[in-house]
Amino acid sequence: MVKKTALLMLLLAAPSAAFAAQGDRSRDRVEDVVRCLDIASVEERVRCYDRAAAALRADVRSGEVAVVRRGEERPRRERTPSNFTATVARSQATSDGRWRVTLSNGQVWQTLENQPGAPPAAGTAVRIRRTFVRSIWLAVPGRPDARVARIQ
Repeated sequence: MVKKTALLMLLLAAPSAAFAAQGDRSRDRVEDVVRCLDIASVEERVRCYDRAAAALRADVRSGEVAVVRRGEERPRRERTPSNFTATVARSQATSDGRWRVTLSNGQVWQTLENQPGAPPAAGTAVRIRRTFVRSIWLAVPGRPDARVARIQ
């Protein structure tokens, strides 16, 4: 809770200095956090902050959003090939039901939604594909495709 509060204070105290606009996604994420301020119910407001912070964290980890100081150059985003196949080196289920999958090429991907069942076993061949609307999907044999974000 302290980390979420600190992140929120950083974003609200100095959004122009802490957050560089990187297209609509950056603005949308900040607006999602600010929108939570207008919710009267404490429980609903905290749920709103939790959702907004989780979405912001996923976008920062995937490289869709970057936090930079005024005057700094924006970090260069490493391009991920549109479609490729790799082998799972290791995987784990996170505490919130998502999968974190490390591939044999060193890339680490995390699902954006909760996934049923155990994550894919080491040695499983998986496919990463980018759709025309820039969504990225993980295909595991015998399971429905899952939306993912690269976190490393």
